[in-house]
Amino acid sequence: MIDAKKIVRTRHHELLVLLILAAGLTLAIFGLNYRQTFHGYASRPTESQYLDSQRENVRQLRKEGDRQAARDAAHESYASFVKSNYQLYFHYGNDPMPTDHNGLTVNIYFILAAYAVGVLVAAMDGLGGFDRFLAGLGIARRKLYWAKMRVFLPLIGGLSLAVPGLMLILFYLTFPARLINLTATGMLAILVYNFALTVTAFIFGHTLGQLIGRPLVLAVGATLLIPLLANGLEHATVLWSALTHWLNIGGSFLRPGEAYWWLLAGCLVVSGGAAWLGARLYRSVSMERRRTLLTAPHLRWPLVIGVTLLLTLNFGTVGAHGLQPWPTLVWPLLGLAVGLAWQFWPAVTAVTRRLQRVD
Repeated sequence: MIDAKKIVRTRHHELLVLLILAAGLTLAIFGLNYRQTFHGYASRPTESQYLDSQRENVRQLRKEGDRQAARDAAHESYASFVKSNYQLYFHYGNDPMPTDHNGLTVNIYFILAAYAVGVLVAAMDGLGGFDRFLAGLGIARRKLYWAKMRVFLPLIGGLSLAVPGLMLILFYLTFPARLINLTATGMLAILVYNFALTVTAFIFGHTLGQLIGRPLVLAVGATLLIPLLANGLEHATVLWSALTHWLNIGGSFLRPGEAYWWLLAGCLVVSGGAAWLGARLYRSVSMERRRTLLTAPHLRWPLVIGVTLLLTLNFGTVGAHGLQPWPTLVWPLLGLAVGLAWQFWPAVTAVTRRLQRVD
């Protein structure tokens, strides 16, 4: 019996190693940041040095006539000074996930690496003829698709937990727990968030690589999509806050705030939807269509609508009561024009060629 997973692992051995190297690189980046943070903490002033500096500062403030600032400075204890300057994580309001000062919260580098590998796997297999080779082995396409997911997702999910997990262990080995300021719930929130975003990024990137069959268009589109999604999310949360003043859930991918649970739910919907669409595309799209602009032409309008919505969120004008209609309306109209041109361009060129032949 043919082992599809083994074939996929052999085919993508380099990409699997690349993912491990990417995780190691991100760990090194955060390690350098940790080194700087720990050096600052290790070279902090002693309590006697702090008290001497505090007395001098209070005298200077009183001399300048700023009595309130002098009183505030005089009442700050050494423990309070150390905590405010060297604490790694902070909790704001009802935010489920703590915000880092010099710790690690969102491993954006590895999330982007997982997204890029997802795009590469789909593009290499489709454009390089590997999918055609697998189909010729007589294995059901559905099994082949999920074999790829079973090879990559455990590694990606495991590495997405390993990097922040190792950093947290390092913090607890070298910093006092009161300065780390993390509860078990906060640690779990960080790990779950990184896992959800990384897995979603890979599945979404893989589906995008299946959908677009032109390498240059795929490379440009996949690259531009990163800032568009990031900015679109921030603008969407601003818009949501403007429309619902009683909900203050503004946030971004790096600092979700009270939008944390909404983003996790979004990851579940996007990853589930992208996996379903990817499996459907892998099963139904003809291998002969892999080098066309869009491998599934019936998805033209959903794609146009999605891109139009993203452009509207990015470049639409947001006012106190939501999107301003007239400056924002240009983007839906532009999306409609592009969609219609894309839909009818083959028919127009065919008619033009017939007329030229008649002439």
